[in-house]
Amino acid sequence: MQKKSSIYLLKLFATIVAGILLNLTSLQATVAGKTPVSYQKAFDDAVKVAAMKNSWTVMRGAGNSMAPLYGDNSVLVVEKASFTQLSLGMVAVYRDSEGSLVAHTVTAKTDSGWVAQGLNNRGEDPERISKKNFVGVVFGVFNASQDWQQSKTRPTTEQIPVVYGKTF
Repeated sequence: MQKKSSIYLLKLFATIVAGILLNLTSLQATVAGKTPVSYQKAFDDAVKVAAMKNSWTVMRGAGNSMAPLYGDNSVLVVEKASFTQLSLGMVAVYRDSEGSLVAHTVTAKTDSGWVAQGLNNRGEDPERISKKNFVGVVFGVFNASQDWQQSKTRPTTEQIPVVYGKTF
């Protein structure tokens, strides 16, 4: 009986999340990585999703190495996942040696850590993702039709961390 209850609750949760996501218009990105919504709307939608779980956080995307997935006009939702959950194909957020947050695709595993690379970069990142510098995994991208600086409320770096799609 307990197994049936768990399955029912899981299906109910999935239905609720799907309903919420269908109502978040900024989640629907075009090929260019833009939507017809303002940055404020994209930010507000990302905050609504991140509020659903304590381990989810909102970050502002910057740079062009991950276009069209994300760039300057995007808001990311990041799961503060365990390093052991990291796997190929995920977009991992890590802190580089300069202290910047970087989000790139995980492409290989080595003895010294995970290899990552931006979608538009010719080569892999110079640093490996390790347990020490790993922050989380991007699982939601909310794109906007305008720059974040044009929004009514301009979140500062203290309010919302910036994640770079760096070109190496």
